[in-house]
Amino acid sequence: MLQHAWHTVHNSDPLADSDEECRDVHTRVDYSKRILVISRLRGKSPTPQISPVPENQPDKRSDTAHCR
Repeated sequence: MLQHAWHTVHNSDPLADSDEECRDVHTRVDYSKRILVISRLRGKSPTPQISPVPENQPDKRSDTAHCR
């Protein structure tokens, strides 16, 4: 019995059955929509360009730093 279990564990693929499973239609639609959104986002810059703060103008946030 132990030899049979050992042989089964070492000679079978536990994920082989999952490749043949028929997924739920709603799950497939959800994955398709997610892939579509991700592919659209890839075409855009992930972050906007940061505009540099001019050095001759004080930072507006420095005035609020003294508030308690």
